[in-house]
Amino acid sequence: MKHTGPDPKNEGFALALVVVLLFAVGVLGATGYQIALLSSALSTQGSEGQRSLAVARAGLQRYIGEQIGTPDDTVAYVIDGGDAVVTSRRVASISDHESLYLISSEGVYLAPTSTGAPARRTVHQYAKRRAAALDFDAALTVASGAVLVQPGGRIDGRDQAAPADCMRPAADVAGLLLANAPAAWDGVGIMGAPDTIRAGSYDAVLDELGLSWDVLNDPAFPVDFQDAWPGQGIPADSFPVVRFSSSVTATSATSGRGVLIVQGELMPESGFTWAGIVLAGRLAPPTSGAVSAPAYAILGVTVVGLDDSDALLTVADRADILYHRCFANAAGNSIAYFRPIDDAWWEASGW
Repeated sequence: MKHTGPDPKNEGFALALVVVLLFAVGVLGATGYQIALLSSALSTQGSEGQRSLAVARAGLQRYIGEQIGTPDDTVAYVIDGGDAVVTSRRVASISDHESLYLISSEGVYLAPTSTGAPARRTVHQYAKRRAAALDFDAALTVASGAVLVQPGGRIDGRDQAAPADCMRPAADVAGLLLANAPAAWDGVGIMGAPDTIRAGSYDAVLDELGLSWDVLNDPAFPVDFQDAWPGQGIPADSFPVVRFSSSVTATSATSGRGVLIVQGELMPESGFTWAGIVLAGRLAPPTSGAVSAPAYAILGVTVVGLDDSDALLTVADRADILYHRCFANAAGNSIAYFRPIDDAWWEASGW
């Protein structure tokens, strides 16, 4: 009898073909999944890499902006969900007052949904750092305007510190640094060798000092006391930065030390003393006090006429403006800051 049902051979072949096709579909699906997964991972890594680079650069900029005074060797910041670790290293001496630093910032970022290793990017920047924010060229610098020293007023560029003080060699400076205005005096008068330096203009004076007056007046520039005096009780080795955004009267009760920045007019009264650096738009003569008492005394470095007003500066009778290298250097270090060198940064990447 003839067999008319399905051929077992054909059934076996069909089954094998189905299995092969199912396997091929599975392989294609798995391959597609792996490709999609890899593409997603690469996209995530690329995004994390860009984020870590942004974190590294932000950390570098924050470090340069915040490190006033003696810089920290290593600082860590949390920025935009990532971590920035910034290190600085002094690599060379440029001059007696200036050094070259290499600042490096490593940014680390890992997306919350990522299962891999965090992305890392490192940026480097060369920057200059001055041991003080200005050069000490004279006991008194008048950036604009003429100078009148009343009888008994004293401007002395001879170093008032003892030779063994503050681990720095004794050194005299000029008594007076002017733009190009006349100076007249009587009594004790101006001392120092040479007596007077003339820079030629307001901008030339600032260049001569290496002083960035606009930087020190920027509200973003950090200070220890803003529009307030430090008061009593600060440590003996502390030279705080004090800034007033307008004119201010200084009395014997507000005497102190550090860096005194006055954007307007400093009006010292009888008995006021300051050890360190005074930077002011103008300096007014005292309006009160006993005749026999000293008008005021500033030991360190004084720079006035920074408002570029060409007004007359009067150094009052019995006022002392004297150079003191120890006070000037201690105060100057409190406002030392980094200046990035243009086109001197680069990036190194890694995962």
